Amino acid sequence: MSPRWALLLACGCAPRALRLENELLRAENQRLHAAQVASPPAVPPAVAAAAPTLGELRRWMEQLGLPSPDEPVEGLLAARIEGENAKFRLTARVYERQQIVLLMVTDYLRLDEAPSTGAVVGLLTELAVQNYELLMGKLQLNPGTGEISLSVELSYAEGLSYETFRDHALRLVQTADHVHPTLLKAAQADAL
Repeated sequence: MSPRWALLLACGCAPRALRLENELLRAENQRLHAAQVASPPAVPPAVAAAAPTLGELRRWMEQLGLPSPDEPVEGLLAARIEGENAKFRLTARVYERQQIVLLMVTDYLRLDEAPSTGAVVGLLTELAVQNYELLMGKLQLNPGTGEISLSVELSYAEGLSYETFRDHALRLVQTADHVHPTLLKAAQADAL
Protein backbone atom coordinates (compact mmCIF):
# COMPACT_ATOMS: atom_id res chain seq x y z
CA MET A 1 0.00 0.00 0.00
CA SER A 2 1.38 3.38 -0.93
CA PRO A 3 2.03 5.97 1.82
CA ARG A 4 -0.59 8.23 0.21
CA TRP A 5 -3.33 5.61 0.58
CA ALA A 6 -2.22 4.79 4.11
CA LEU A 7 -2.53 8.45 5.03
CA LEU A 8 -5.99 8.72 3.40
CA LEU A 9 -7.21 5.61 5.22
CA ALA A 10 -5.82 6.87 8.53
CA CYS A 11 -7.60 10.21 8.09
CA GLY A 12 -10.93 8.64 7.21
CA CYS A 13 -10.89 10.18 3.74
CA ALA A 14 -10.85 6.87 1.93
CA PRO A 15 -14.50 6.84 0.75
CA ARG A 16 -14.22 10.31 -0.79
CA ALA A 17 -10.87 9.49 -2.37
CA LEU A 18 -12.25 6.26 -3.84
CA ARG A 19 -15.26 8.09 -5.29
CA LEU A 20 -12.96 10.71 -6.81
CA GLU A 21 -10.69 8.03 -8.26
CA ASN A 22 -13.72 6.14 -9.69
CA GLU A 23 -15.00 9.34 -11.32
CA LEU A 24 -11.59 10.00 -12.88
CA LEU A 25 -11.33 6.42 -14.16
CA ARG A 26 -14.88 6.55 -15.54
CA ALA A 27 -14.10 9.80 -17.41
CA GLU A 28 -10.89 8.31 -18.83
CA ASN A 29 -12.75 5.15 -19.88
CA GLN A 30 -15.40 7.23 -21.68
CA ARG A 31 -12.70 9.26 -23.44
CA LEU A 32 -10.91 6.10 -24.63
CA HIS A 33 -14.20 4.52 -25.76
CA ALA A 34 -15.09 7.63 -27.77
CA ALA A 35 -11.65 7.63 -29.40
CA GLN A 36 -12.02 3.94 -30.28
CA VAL A 37 -15.47 4.45 -31.81
CA ALA A 38 -14.24 7.46 -33.82
CA SER A 39 -11.21 5.66 -35.28
CA PRO A 40 -11.69 3.54 -38.41
CA PRO A 41 -11.11 -0.22 -38.16
CA ALA A 42 -7.59 -1.38 -38.99
CA VAL A 43 -8.86 -3.76 -41.71
CA PRO A 44 -11.98 -2.97 -43.70
CA PRO A 45 -14.64 -5.65 -43.04
CA ALA A 46 -15.02 -6.32 -46.78
CA VAL A 47 -11.42 -7.63 -46.96
CA ALA A 48 -12.06 -10.67 -44.77
CA ALA A 49 -13.89 -13.65 -46.21
CA ALA A 50 -16.44 -14.94 -43.70
CA ALA A 51 -16.18 -18.50 -45.03
CA PRO A 52 -13.60 -18.82 -47.82
CA THR A 53 -14.44 -21.21 -50.65
CA LEU A 54 -12.02 -23.35 -52.64
CA GLY A 55 -12.62 -20.99 -55.57
CA GLU A 56 -11.53 -18.04 -53.45
CA LEU A 57 -8.49 -19.91 -52.14
CA ARG A 58 -7.60 -20.82 -55.74
CA ARG A 59 -7.74 -17.14 -56.75
CA TRP A 60 -5.64 -16.20 -53.74
CA MET A 61 -3.02 -18.85 -54.61
CA GLU A 62 -2.85 -17.56 -58.18
CA GLN A 63 -2.65 -13.98 -56.92
CA LEU A 64 0.40 -15.02 -54.88
CA GLY A 65 2.16 -16.04 -58.07
CA LEU A 66 2.14 -19.71 -57.10
CA PRO A 67 1.73 -22.25 -59.89
CA SER A 68 -1.89 -22.63 -60.93
CA PRO A 69 -3.55 -25.13 -58.58
CA ASP A 70 -4.91 -28.39 -59.95
CA GLU A 71 -8.67 -28.77 -60.13
CA PRO A 72 -10.00 -29.52 -56.64
CA VAL A 73 -10.30 -33.22 -55.86
CA GLU A 74 -12.50 -34.24 -52.92
CA GLY A 75 -12.40 -30.72 -51.48
CA LEU A 76 -8.61 -30.45 -51.73
CA LEU A 77 -6.83 -27.77 -53.73
CA ALA A 78 -3.16 -28.42 -54.60
CA ALA A 79 -0.38 -26.53 -56.37
CA ARG A 80 2.98 -28.03 -57.32
CA ILE A 81 5.88 -26.02 -55.90
CA GLU A 82 9.52 -26.15 -57.00
CA GLY A 83 11.65 -24.57 -54.31
CA GLU A 84 15.40 -24.14 -54.28
CA ASN A 85 15.85 -27.28 -52.17
CA ALA A 86 12.77 -29.42 -52.74
CA LYS A 87 9.69 -30.11 -54.83
CA PHE A 88 6.38 -30.53 -53.05
CA ARG A 89 2.69 -29.63 -53.18
CA LEU A 90 0.96 -26.86 -51.28
CA THR A 91 -2.55 -28.03 -50.49
CA ALA A 92 -5.52 -26.14 -49.08
CA ARG A 93 -8.71 -27.57 -47.61
CA VAL A 94 -11.65 -25.83 -45.97
CA TYR A 95 -13.14 -27.48 -42.88
CA GLU A 96 -16.47 -25.72 -42.47
CA ARG A 97 -17.55 -27.33 -39.20
CA GLN A 98 -14.28 -26.36 -37.48
CA GLN A 99 -14.10 -23.04 -39.38
CA ILE A 100 -10.51 -23.52 -40.43
CA VAL A 101 -8.50 -23.55 -43.62
CA LEU A 102 -5.75 -26.14 -43.48
CA LEU A 103 -2.64 -25.31 -45.52
CA MET A 104 -0.32 -28.28 -45.88
CA VAL A 105 2.90 -29.06 -47.68
CA THR A 106 2.64 -32.64 -48.96
CA ASP A 107 4.70 -34.95 -51.19
CA TYR A 108 7.58 -33.54 -49.19
CA LEU A 109 9.47 -36.32 -47.46
CA ARG A 110 8.77 -39.90 -46.47
CA LEU A 111 9.96 -41.98 -43.57
CA ASP A 112 11.16 -44.70 -45.96
CA GLU A 113 13.81 -42.26 -47.23
CA ALA A 114 15.67 -43.18 -44.03
CA PRO A 115 17.56 -46.37 -44.98
CA SER A 116 18.19 -47.71 -41.47
CA THR A 117 16.77 -47.74 -37.98
CA GLY A 118 19.44 -45.28 -36.92
CA ALA A 119 18.47 -42.92 -39.74
CA VAL A 120 14.80 -43.18 -38.74
CA VAL A 121 15.75 -42.25 -35.18
CA GLY A 122 17.82 -39.33 -36.49
CA LEU A 123 14.96 -38.14 -38.71
CA LEU A 124 12.37 -38.38 -35.94
CA THR A 125 14.71 -36.52 -33.59
CA GLU A 126 15.22 -33.79 -36.20
CA LEU A 127 11.44 -33.54 -36.69
CA ALA A 128 11.07 -32.93 -32.94
CA VAL A 129 13.87 -30.34 -32.95
CA GLN A 130 12.41 -28.50 -35.94
CA ASN A 131 8.90 -28.52 -34.42
CA TYR A 132 10.32 -26.97 -31.27
CA GLU A 133 12.12 -24.26 -33.24
CA LEU A 134 9.43 -23.48 -35.84
CA LEU A 135 7.61 -20.23 -35.23
CA MET A 136 4.76 -21.16 -37.56
CA GLY A 137 3.47 -24.53 -38.70
CA LYS A 138 4.04 -28.04 -37.52
CA LEU A 139 5.80 -31.00 -39.04
CA GLN A 140 3.74 -34.17 -38.93
CA LEU A 141 4.38 -37.83 -39.59
CA ASN A 142 1.51 -39.92 -40.89
CA PRO A 143 2.16 -43.29 -39.21
CA GLY A 144 0.07 -45.15 -41.79
CA THR A 145 1.84 -43.88 -44.92
CA GLY A 146 5.14 -42.61 -43.54
CA GLU A 147 4.56 -39.24 -45.21
CA ILE A 148 6.00 -36.19 -43.51
CA SER A 149 4.15 -32.93 -44.04
CA LEU A 150 4.24 -29.35 -42.79
CA SER A 151 0.95 -27.65 -41.99
CA VAL A 152 -0.73 -24.62 -40.49
CA GLU A 153 -4.39 -24.07 -39.55
CA LEU A 154 -6.03 -20.71 -40.24
CA SER A 155 -9.20 -20.00 -38.30
CA TYR A 156 -11.85 -18.06 -40.14
CA ALA A 157 -14.33 -17.86 -37.25
CA GLU A 158 -13.97 -14.07 -37.45
CA GLY A 159 -13.13 -13.96 -41.17
CA LEU A 160 -9.98 -14.67 -43.15
CA SER A 161 -8.29 -11.94 -45.15
CA TYR A 162 -6.19 -12.39 -48.25
CA GLU A 163 -3.27 -10.84 -46.36
CA THR A 164 -3.44 -13.44 -43.60
CA PHE A 165 -3.70 -16.26 -46.15
CA ARG A 166 -0.81 -14.78 -48.17
CA ASP A 167 1.49 -14.38 -45.17
CA HIS A 168 0.88 -17.93 -43.91
CA ALA A 169 1.02 -19.62 -47.33
CA LEU A 170 4.28 -17.92 -48.32
CA ARG A 171 5.86 -18.54 -44.94
CA LEU A 172 4.83 -22.20 -45.06
CA VAL A 173 6.38 -22.66 -48.52
CA GLN A 174 9.58 -20.85 -47.47
CA THR A 175 9.84 -22.87 -44.27
CA ALA A 176 9.28 -26.17 -46.07
CA ASP A 177 11.98 -25.36 -48.62
CA HIS A 178 14.39 -24.10 -45.96
CA VAL A 179 13.99 -27.06 -43.58
CA HIS A 180 14.03 -29.82 -46.22
CA PRO A 181 17.84 -30.19 -46.55
CA THR A 182 18.21 -30.56 -42.79
CA LEU A 183 15.50 -33.22 -42.65
CA LEU A 184 16.89 -35.06 -45.66
CA LYS A 185 20.39 -35.02 -44.15
CA ALA A 186 19.00 -36.49 -40.92
CA ALA A 187 17.13 -39.15 -42.90
CA GLN A 188 20.27 -40.17 -44.75
CA ALA A 189 22.57 -40.22 -41.73
CA ASP A 190 22.99 -43.23 -39.47
CA ALA A 191 22.40 -41.85 -35.98
CA LEU A 192 23.16 -45.09 -34.11
